[in-house]
Amino acid sequence: MNNMNNNKPDHPTPKRLPDIQSAHIKTRHRSAYYILHNSEANGYLRIDSKNYYLWSLIDGQRNVADIVIEYHKKFGTFPFDRIENLLKQLTAHSLIENSNTIKTVEVKKNEIDSRLMQLATSAFQKECTFKITDKFLSNTYNFLGKFFFKPVSLIFFGLISIIGLALFIYWEPNPIFQFFDLRGDYDLGLVVIFIAYPILIFLHELSHAMACKHYGRKVRRAGLMFYFGVPAFFVDSTDMWLEEKPLARVVVAFAGPAINIIVAGLFCVIVAIIPESDFSLVLYQAAYLSFFMALLNLNPLLEYDGYYILMEWLEMPNLRRRSLNFIFNKLTGKGQKERVSSYDKKVFYVYGFLSIVFTVLMLSAVLYIWKNEFSKMISSLFEGEDIVAAILFGGLTLVAGSFLMVGLGARGIIWIKRLITKKDRHSKAI
Repeated sequence: MNNMNNNKPDHPTPKRLPDIQSAHIKTRHRSAYYILHNSEANGYLRIDSKNYYLWSLIDGQRNVADIVIEYHKKFGTFPFDRIENLLKQLTAHSLIENSNTIKTVEVKKNEIDSRLMQLATSAFQKECTFKITDKFLSNTYNFLGKFFFKPVSLIFFGLISIIGLALFIYWEPNPIFQFFDLRGDYDLGLVVIFIAYPILIFLHELSHAMACKHYGRKVRRAGLMFYFGVPAFFVDSTDMWLEEKPLARVVVAFAGPAINIIVAGLFCVIVAIIPESDFSLVLYQAAYLSFFMALLNLNPLLEYDGYYILMEWLEMPNLRRRSLNFIFNKLTGKGQKERVSSYDKKVFYVYGFLSIVFTVLMLSAVLYIWKNEFSKMISSLFEGEDIVAAILFGGLTLVAGSFLMVGLGARGIIWIKRLITKKDRHSKAI
């Protein structure tokens, strides 16, 4: 006698991994959402309440058909697209077992394409992580970092920042204080910038890490990030996504620019106290750079700290991408894939428009700075007056430019190969 189960459709039976952490985040204006986290694979995934219900059903006992039926009983609709997309996301973030049973269409890259893509990615950005990161940062916080979060410390550093900023604004028109040169010497000026920049970046990232430890969260990775061959420090603060208090995530994002403002303010106060000298001019240069870094990072129109603070305040993830896509779809007449509320539309219009305007203004500012600052420096370098500055500036440009060309070249080869393959398939189809 034939087994009746032989006629049963073959449905995968997904099962969530054990020990997956989850956080229930309540918003001010909308329904709650959830964060799922696999601590071993460093996978974080944000899902809404309906997807979280599906997640609760992925227990290894129910197959996909059973899950769909259970969902229909609760919500009155069949979640065919929803369950398919969710399973793909869960698989990508290493949150379920037997991911090979999920039937998704995957295009295998050949070895050459894989190597080219790896080369392109490494040329643009590459990480080198430190060992025993979280333990070291926990000890650093307990020894020193926690004192920065005391009310007295916050008041003191707030006053220093305000006084220092006022002094900086007062001094800015003074021709004695310059950013790129030290008493007209670009050699010394650029040396100061090249030394101060990595120190300020280190303090910036360390402050993010100390804020994470203040809320009892892990710093999963830290190390050097090479952008176009140029090194910079970084810390991974993604564990804050499990924090249920939005204000905590705002504090972590603000901690980096805050230390830049504090350091700059402190330097300006010292400059005001000590007699004018080369040392005071060096401190002013460092303060100038630190203030600039804080301003750059707090700008919500760039995907830096200020952008993440704004996203937390508006409670709108992927704000920049969604805003620009929304405006692009409106301008091109394409249909919107996601449902957008009237509130979201207003935010998308305002943020998208400001992003476009800011990009134009940024390009104008770069041209202005090139005409009034860089052009003078470049002329001085070519005239052979500042040999050290020429080596530093030329070497940085050469390194960054080389990595950029390698990355663009690798991606260009991949694009050409795909274009040829597409044409071949089209010819065969005809």
